[in-house]
Amino acid sequence: MSAQGSDDRDSRLYALSEALCEARFAGESIDGEEWARRFDLEPSDVMRAMAALDVLDPGRILVGRPVQAPRPSPELPADYELVEELGAGGMGVVWRARQKSLNRDVAVKVLAPAALGSSQGMERFQREVTSLARLRHPGIARIYEVGRHAGHVYFSMELVEGQTLAQALAEEGSWSVERTLQVMRQVGKAIAYVHERGLVHRDLKPGNILIDRSGDACVVDFGLALDRGQSLGLTHTGNVLGTPAYMAPEQARGDRSQIGEASDIYALGAVLHECLAGQPPFGQRPMAELV
Repeated sequence: MSAQGSDDRDSRLYALSEALCEARFAGESIDGEEWARRFDLEPSDVMRAMAALDVLDPGRILVGRPVQAPRPSPELPADYELVEELGAGGMGVVWRARQKSLNRDVAVKVLAPAALGSSQGMERFQREVTSLARLRHPGIARIYEVGRHAGHVYFSMELVEGQTLAQALAEEGSWSVERTLQVMRQVGKAIAYVHERGLVHRDLKPGNILIDRSGDACVVDFGLALDRGQSLGLTHTGNVLGTPAYMAPEQARGDRSQIGEASDIYALGAVLHECLAGQPPFGQRPMAELV
């Protein structure tokens, strides 16, 4: 196998592991053969990845709703007092924490052990940090601090009190036109700001849009953000990263040269459709979006 072929396969294995983590968290059942076709791998690759995740997190199961054993709290600097876990995915865990020196509550994202041991995982984490550091907008959660402590890599950011758009839609079903337009205007303005600074989000979906207690929207998770001024970096042509239900055709093909601002606009259209119709344009809402 050529070096390029090996790199491509490694990227597909990484994407598979990340997707399996999200499916595990959502309680989604896994068809090994179907997932192998999805990532252009062998069923044995899927089984090995699932077995590895069982070792890392044996308290969860992949069939039915997840059964979660208590997750050990990461050790962070003394200034942070962890309060509760807010959410988890393939890249890491987000905690609510009290920053004692400034007497404020913050969100702290801690990189998952599997991602910490992966060069791509670290690169994606760094990508999110550097993207957020460039952005100052009321519709984007601000980053406060980045650090490493006791073997944990983390960053703290603005805490948005509320729920994800995915959770709201799961509870309420479709929205009215008025409410949809209110939220989508706010998200659209935030993404226009992102585009003006040369970035493409690449993973816009209901799970990455937070709705605060006032009903205002905030965009999060810039781990797949593409800097139009940089080289290919994390995603090479032929590799597909993102969430299929909200991916533009060029992104689904892995055609990096064609991915740009229009790809985010396509995703916004898919989210708009889901708000009004109760599901994405081409199928039911992904299980991972319900968590």
